[in-house]
Amino acid sequence: MDATVDDRIAVTVTECGHMGGWGKNTTYKLIADGSLDSFKIGRRRLITIASLRRLIEAQIAEAQIAAQTLVPATPPPKPAAGGLGGGGKCSR
Repeated sequence: MDATVDDRIAVTVTECGHMGGWGKNTTYKLIADGSLDSFKIGRRRLITIASLRRLIEAQIAEAQIAAQTLVPATPPPKPAAGGLGGGGKCSR
């Protein structure tokens, strides 16, 4: 019987990348910088589901905060009546 992700407490590096939407190299970088908790059993490196969830939830929260702090851009000024504003004359 295969366990669903909800039943598992750890996944392989490849599975973690698939779940997170990134590749194996990114998974290893996230392990190296402490963003993901991992451990080895034999030669297999496993990542805890709890740390994967924490990482994704932290990224979502960070994105929401960033979206709230964005200052709306001011619209560009409207052009003067008559087009480009030179009155149609070319000055040399």
